Amino acid sequence: MFSGKTTELLRRLEAYPRGEALAFKHVIDTRYNASAIVSHGGKALPAIVVAKASEIKRYITDDTEMVAVDEAHFFDEGLADVVACLAERGIEVVLTALQPDSWADRFPSPSDCWPSPTNPP
Repeated sequence: MFSGKTTELLRRLEAYPRGEALAFKHVIDTRYNASAIVSHGGKALPAIVVAKASEIKRYITDDTEMVAVDEAHFFDEGLADVVACLAERGIEVVLTALQPDSWADRFPSPSDCWPSPTNPP
């Protein structure tokens, strides 16, 4: 929290021409603004609000080059499949997420779905 995740996400979104990058947030994230991704510093960009990860696919067009998902820990386990599908299409995907929550409990993490050097199987 307050680590700059959302600020960096917004910076990356702004690097794309309008329409080539799509921003998504989960419907339960109503902090600051229910229909925008907002940094703690007050910077904001409009976002598409969805309840399930699978809904992201319906907004993808041939012009989509980048997809940003803020607060990925709010999404269901289907997010890993959506990310894989987008990556197969050559779409850059950027996620922000917390690990752990403010009570030190672990969120189900998108990174749990595939191994990495810091997240072995």
